[in-house]
Amino acid sequence: LCSYGGVGDEGGALTAAALRSGGTLVKVLGHAPMVDELRRPLSAPWAWWEPLLRRADIVVANVGHHYRALDGRYARYGAMVRAALARFDARMPPHAHLVFRTSNIGHLGCERAAAPLLSRAAAWSALGGWEWSAPPFQPEYFGQARAGVADVYDWRAPPSHESLWATLAA
Repeated sequence: LCSYGGVGDEGGALTAAALRSGGTLVKVLGHAPMVDELRRPLSAPWAWWEPLLRRADIVVANVGHHYRALDGRYARYGAMVRAALARFDARMPPHAHLVFRTSNIGHLGCERAAAPLLSRAAAWSALGGWEWSAPPFQPEYFGQARAGVADVYDWRAPPSHESLWATLAA
Protein backbone atom coordinates (compact mmCIF):
# COMPACT_ATOMS: atom_id res chain seq x y z
CA LEU A 1 0.00 0.00 0.00
CA CYS A 2 1.59 3.21 -1.06
CA SER A 3 -1.21 5.71 -1.45
CA TYR A 4 -2.76 6.77 1.82
CA GLY A 5 -5.99 8.53 2.57
CA GLY A 6 -6.58 7.43 6.14
CA VAL A 7 -7.36 4.21 7.96
CA GLY A 8 -10.26 3.56 5.57
CA ASP A 9 -7.85 3.10 2.67
CA GLU A 10 -6.06 0.40 4.63
CA GLY A 11 -9.11 -1.79 5.12
CA GLY A 12 -10.45 0.03 8.17
CA ALA A 13 -9.56 -0.45 11.80
CA LEU A 14 -10.83 -4.02 11.86
CA THR A 15 -10.90 -6.78 9.27
CA ALA A 16 -11.96 -10.32 10.16
CA ALA A 17 -12.04 -13.18 7.67
CA ALA A 18 -13.15 -16.79 7.98
CA LEU A 19 -10.56 -19.05 6.38
CA ARG A 20 -11.85 -21.69 3.94
CA SER A 21 -10.08 -24.50 5.74
CA GLY A 22 -11.41 -23.27 9.07
CA GLY A 23 -10.13 -20.67 11.46
CA THR A 24 -10.28 -16.91 11.63
CA LEU A 25 -7.90 -14.16 10.55
CA VAL A 26 -8.23 -10.87 12.46
CA LYS A 27 -6.44 -7.70 11.38
CA VAL A 28 -6.45 -4.70 13.70
CA LEU A 29 -5.02 -1.37 12.55
CA GLY A 30 -4.56 1.22 15.20
CA HIS A 31 -1.58 3.47 14.55
CA ALA A 32 -0.60 5.62 17.54
CA PRO A 33 -3.67 4.86 19.74
CA MET A 34 -2.92 1.13 19.50
CA VAL A 35 0.58 1.68 20.88
CA ASP A 36 -0.92 3.28 23.99
CA GLU A 37 -3.36 0.36 24.31
CA LEU A 38 -0.52 -2.15 24.05
CA ARG A 39 1.47 -0.38 26.75
CA ARG A 40 -1.31 -0.72 29.34
CA PRO A 41 -0.71 -3.18 32.17
CA LEU A 42 -2.54 -6.49 31.78
CA SER A 43 -4.82 -5.52 34.67
CA ALA A 44 -6.01 -2.40 32.79
CA PRO A 45 -9.31 -2.40 30.88
CA TRP A 46 -9.16 -4.13 27.55
CA ALA A 47 -8.92 -2.28 24.26
CA TRP A 48 -12.01 -2.59 22.04
CA TRP A 49 -10.25 -5.16 19.83
CA GLU A 50 -8.89 -7.46 22.54
CA PRO A 51 -11.96 -9.73 22.89
CA LEU A 52 -11.51 -10.63 19.20
CA LEU A 53 -8.15 -12.20 20.01
CA ARG A 54 -9.77 -15.12 21.85
CA ARG A 55 -11.30 -16.47 18.61
CA ALA A 56 -8.43 -15.68 16.24
CA ASP A 57 -6.07 -18.22 14.73
CA ILE A 58 -3.96 -15.54 13.04
CA VAL A 59 -3.69 -11.99 14.35
CA VAL A 60 -2.18 -9.19 12.29
CA ALA A 61 -1.67 -6.07 14.38
CA ASN A 62 -0.42 -2.94 12.64
CA VAL A 63 0.56 0.25 14.41
CA GLY A 64 1.97 1.70 11.20
CA HIS A 65 5.11 3.79 11.18
CA HIS A 66 3.26 6.23 13.41
CA TYR A 67 5.01 4.85 16.49
CA ARG A 68 7.55 7.59 15.82
CA ALA A 69 5.08 10.25 16.97
CA LEU A 70 5.15 8.69 20.45
CA ASP A 71 8.82 7.76 20.65
CA GLY A 72 10.79 9.36 17.82
CA ARG A 73 14.11 7.90 18.92
CA TYR A 74 12.63 4.39 19.40
CA ALA A 75 14.12 4.38 22.90
CA ARG A 76 11.01 2.72 24.43
CA TYR A 77 10.31 0.34 21.53
CA GLY A 78 11.70 -2.68 23.43
CA ALA A 79 9.39 -1.97 26.38
CA MET A 80 6.42 -1.72 23.99
CA VAL A 81 7.38 -5.07 22.44
CA ARG A 82 7.54 -6.75 25.88
CA ALA A 83 4.18 -5.29 26.91
CA ALA A 84 2.56 -6.22 23.61
CA LEU A 85 3.85 -9.80 23.74
CA ALA A 86 2.49 -10.22 27.28
CA ARG A 87 -0.85 -8.75 26.26
CA PHE A 88 -1.23 -10.93 23.16
CA ASP A 89 -0.01 -14.03 24.98
CA ALA A 90 -2.62 -13.55 27.70
CA ARG A 91 -5.48 -13.08 25.21
CA MET A 92 -4.73 -15.32 22.21
CA PRO A 93 -5.34 -19.07 22.00
CA PRO A 94 -2.11 -21.09 22.42
CA HIS A 95 -2.20 -22.26 18.78
CA ALA A 96 -2.66 -18.74 17.32
CA HIS A 97 0.00 -16.88 15.37
CA LEU A 98 0.82 -13.19 15.77
CA VAL A 99 2.06 -10.95 12.97
CA PHE A 100 2.95 -7.49 14.24
CA ARG A 101 3.54 -4.84 11.60
CA THR A 102 4.95 -1.37 11.76
CA SER A 103 3.99 -0.66 8.15
CA ASN A 104 5.61 -1.04 4.80
CA ILE A 105 8.79 0.45 3.45
CA GLY A 106 7.86 3.22 1.08
CA HIS A 107 9.53 6.28 -0.28
CA LEU A 108 8.43 9.85 -0.80
CA GLY A 109 6.28 10.00 -3.92
CA CYS A 110 5.95 6.22 -4.27
CA GLU A 111 2.27 6.63 -5.12
CA ARG A 112 3.38 8.40 -8.32
CA ALA A 113 6.05 5.84 -9.28
CA ALA A 114 5.48 4.03 -12.58
CA ALA A 115 6.59 0.68 -11.14
CA PRO A 116 7.78 -0.82 -7.85
CA LEU A 117 11.47 -0.62 -7.07
CA LEU A 118 13.28 -3.72 -8.27
CA SER A 119 15.14 -4.69 -5.10
CA ARG A 120 15.34 -4.23 -1.37
CA ALA A 121 18.58 -2.28 -1.88
CA ALA A 122 16.83 0.11 -4.28
CA ALA A 123 14.05 0.70 -1.75
CA TRP A 124 16.51 1.49 1.04
CA SER A 125 18.53 3.68 -1.32
CA ALA A 126 15.41 5.72 -2.14
CA LEU A 127 15.09 6.34 1.59
CA GLY A 128 18.67 7.53 2.01
CA GLY A 129 20.54 4.26 2.61
CA TRP A 130 20.68 1.42 5.11
CA GLU A 131 21.46 3.46 8.22
CA TRP A 132 18.72 5.24 10.14
CA SER A 133 19.39 7.69 12.92
CA ALA A 134 16.80 9.24 15.16
CA PRO A 135 15.74 12.76 14.23
CA PRO A 136 16.59 15.62 16.58
CA PHE A 137 12.86 16.17 17.21
CA GLN A 138 9.69 14.12 17.35
CA PRO A 139 6.87 14.88 14.95
CA GLU A 140 4.05 16.90 16.45
CA TYR A 141 1.52 14.47 15.02
CA PHE A 142 1.74 11.08 13.34
CA GLY A 143 1.59 12.28 9.74
CA GLN A 144 4.11 15.11 9.92
CA ALA A 145 7.02 14.85 7.51
CA ARG A 146 10.62 15.66 8.34
CA ALA A 147 11.98 18.13 5.78
CA GLY A 148 15.40 17.90 4.19
CA VAL A 149 15.83 14.11 4.18
CA ALA A 150 14.82 11.36 1.74
CA ASP A 151 13.10 9.36 4.49
CA VAL A 152 10.70 12.11 5.53
CA TYR A 153 8.44 9.73 7.49
CA ASP A 154 11.22 7.66 9.13
CA TRP A 155 10.06 4.54 7.31
CA ARG A 156 13.45 2.92 7.94
CA ALA A 157 13.04 3.10 11.72
CA PRO A 158 10.55 0.25 12.31
CA PRO A 159 12.40 -2.41 10.28
CA SER A 160 15.62 -1.36 12.02
CA HIS A 161 14.05 -2.45 15.33
CA GLU A 162 12.06 -5.51 14.23
CA SER A 163 14.67 -7.98 15.51
CA LEU A 164 13.46 -7.20 19.04
CA TRP A 165 10.27 -9.17 18.37
CA ALA A 166 12.10 -12.40 17.62
CA THR A 167 14.57 -11.88 20.45
CA LEU A 168 11.98 -11.11 23.11
CA ALA A 169 9.49 -13.75 21.92
CA ALA A 170 12.09 -16.54 22.14
